[in-house]
Order: sequence, then C-alpha cells, then structure tokens
Amino acid sequence: MLLAVAIRLRPDLIGEANPAGLLLETMVFLNVILAAFNALPIPPLDGSRVADALMPEALRPAWNDLCQLGPIALAAVILLPRFAGVDLFRWPMEAATFLLKQLVTMLGG
Repeated sequence: MLLAVAIRLRPDLIGEANPAGLLLETMVFLNVILAAFNALPIPPLDGSRVADALMPEALRPAWNDLCQLGPIALAAVILLPRFAGVDLFRWPMEAATFLLKQLVTMLGG
C-alpha cells in the first residue's frame, strides 16, 4: 500500500536512483514471495488449510495421511532443492540484506 501511495503522490520516488523507492519495491517483492511460499498446500502452511477445505471426501483419507507427514514434507520442500544445488533462499536473503542496508542509509547511518 505504501508503494501505491508513493507512486501516486511522488512518482519520482520510485526508481533505481532512490534508496527509498528501492526499499519499497524490494519490500513488495519479498512480501509476494513469502505469500506464494505460504500458499503451498503443505501442512502447517496456510495453503494446506485452503486445500483441506476444498478436499473432496473421496481423497480425504489420503489427505489426512499427508497432513500427518506435513512437517517432513515441508522440510523436504526446503532441503531437497538445496541438496540438488538449487538455493531457494538466496534471493530472499539477498533482498533482506539489501533492505537492511537501504534502511540504514535512509536513517543516516
């Protein structure tokens, strides 16, 4: 929302030359990535609650079995790409570091 207000009131604020604009854009991208990850239908993520509500009765027993393995499935989603040489968290960690640097710059540090 803050990015939308900034674009509406101060379009010059958005762009690569302005740390405040970069900070806002990065915050939006991180939020979208976290929302997408949280929407995965793997317990205990929120997407599993949506899948549970939409699960047909015929698939309910298999779904309940999967729910019992939820933490293991979540660990697999996080760790298996890492073992395959894919770092799912590199970009979010780099973005978080960038956010902190921009915040320090904006605060005059």
